[in-house]
Amino acid sequence: MNLIISNQTISQHNGFFSLNDLHKSAGGEDKYRPTFFMRNQQTQDLIAEIESEGKIAYDTVKGGDIKTVRQGTYACRELVYAYAMWISAKFHLMVIRAFDALNTGAIPVLDPYHTKTDRATAAQLQGIKDKVHRLSFCFRKTGSASNEMYNLLRVKLSLRNIADISENQIPQAHAILDGIAPHCEAYCDYRREIDEYA
Repeated sequence: MNLIISNQTISQHNGFFSLNDLHKSAGGEDKYRPTFFMRNQQTQDLIAEIESEGKIAYDTVKGGDIKTVRQGTYACRELVYAYAMWISAKFHLMVIRAFDALNTGAIPVLDPYHTKTDRATAAQLQGIKDKVHRLSFCFRKTGSASNEMYNLLRVKLSLRNIADISENQIPQAHAILDGIAPHCEAYCDYRREIDEYA
C-alpha cells in the first residue's frame, strides 16, 4: 500500500520515503525544502543518533530514473516524522495519521488545506481580489501578474485555491500583499516615466 498525503503519493526507495514528495504535499514552500532540513543541526544530531544504532537514516539518489526511482532524498520513518514536525504541527499530525492509515488500511482524516467551515466571507475574499487587481493594474499583462500574486498567496497560506482562504488568514493575506505593494508601485512609476518619455 502506498503512503498518500494530501493526494500526493510519497515515493519509496529501499524502505525509505521521499522527503521531496513530502515537501510537495506540504505546499512546496521554498523555506521548507528538504535540503534546508537536512542541514539543520538538530536533524544532524538525530541522524547521528539513528546511525549510532547501526541503522541507515537516509539515502540520497542522484540522477534517478522516473520509471524506477526518482532522484532526491529518501529518509527513514523517524526522519520523516522530524521533517513533518519541522514544517508545522498540522503537517506533523497529518503524517502521523497517514502512517497509521498505511498500517491499518484506514483513511487519513486530516488534510493540510482548509476543509473546515471557517472560510472567509464573500466580502473578505472580494477585498483580497480588489487589492490584487489594484496591485497588478499597472503591469502590461495584468492577468499574468494577478495569477502570480494568487499563487504567492496559495503557497504562503497552504491553499488549494484562493477561495479556500479562512477568516483568520485574511489579515495575513493582506500583509503579504502589502509587502509587495512597494515593488508594484515602483514598477508603476517606472512605466509612467517610460510612457512619458515615449
